[in-house]
Amino acid sequence: MASNPQGLGAKFDAHIDAEFKTRDIDATIATMGNAPHVTHVPTMTGGNGRDNLRHFYKTWFIGHWPENTEIRLVSRTIGEHRLIDELTSVSTTIATCPRSCQALSLRGAR
Repeated sequence: MASNPQGLGAKFDAHIDAEFKTRDIDATIATMGNAPHVTHVPTMTGGNGRDNLRHFYKTWFIGHWPENTEIRLVSRTIGEHRLIDELTSVSTTIATCPRSCQALSLRGAR
């Protein structure tokens, strides 16, 4: 299969938009491959497979971040089969954040 590094970047951008802008679980999962896996590193939460990820997103992630959360791209490295983004998240409150944001509150997020 021929690689498409730019297509990989566009696919991940659509994933981030679905998570944080439209907050659409189905659209988020649709951006993933046949055997999706997510590890949300700050809290080591996530899941394997579509059903587990749907539960993770519904219970802990999508819709549980403050409405004004912005995801900012710091840097992007794209290889033939891999994309690595360094991202920051910015919001003015953590009042509605469950477990997925607790690590941020300890670091003094604004």
